[in-house]
Amino acid sequence: EISGADEIGLARLVANLYDESGSVFLGPIGSTSGLTSLGTTSDSASWTIPAGLADGTYTIRANVTDTAGLRGVHVIQFVVDGTRPAITIDSPELDEPFRGSATIPVTLTGTDEVALKRLDVNLYDATNSTFITNVGTTGGASALGTTSETRTWDLPVAGLAEGVYTLRASAHDVAGNVKTTSSTFVVDLTRPTIAIDAPLDGAEFNGEVIVEISGADEIGLAVIAITLLS
Repeated sequence: EISGADEIGLARLVANLYDESGSVFLGPIGSTSGLTSLGTTSDSASWTIPAGLADGTYTIRANVTDTAGLRGVHVIQFVVDGTRPAITIDSPELDEPFRGSATIPVTLTGTDEVALKRLDVNLYDATNSTFITNVGTTGGASALGTTSETRTWDLPVAGLAEGVYTLRASAHDVAGNVKTTSSTFVVDLTRPTIAIDAPLDGAEFNGEVIVEISGADEIGLAVIAITLLS
């Protein structure tokens, strides 16, 4: 929408589209040109730029001409951004296990070629369908305005039942494009089991002793250790 004013009288309003440099004409946007002048001291007009412009920066050059032939010019630029931002969950690692006393550092990195608006991360169940709680957000009255942003929030494990959980993270850019990704982690509150399979308790030996032990855990074993006590 453009508007013009003149103390004597307006003749016409014109808007044209140019490339980022403002030197290459891409096409007309609109004009009030006709057989007669507008004849008013102020007026406005609205036109729609057709969809289909490639991503990039464009220039609008608006001209207003009065009945005496004098001209005024106003130039602005706008950005077409149809590309979604990128988002990664840097921590925790995929399917990383945590004990009940742990605090999980949840780190996101978002990038966008133009500018980011906000980053969000929420906690869901194992199927990524049931919302549990918000972990963190940069949302506020103003956009981030950066092309790259890394943020970390702490998620206490206390209060979470044992099982698999999903982190769903989103990056929003200033053009309204959104990219979402997800990752899972595991809360493990159950100790592993351990058994000495050989030798039997109280057995006596005269020579070499073969020791066999077995361990099991629903999530995964890290280390099995044997200590000899006299």
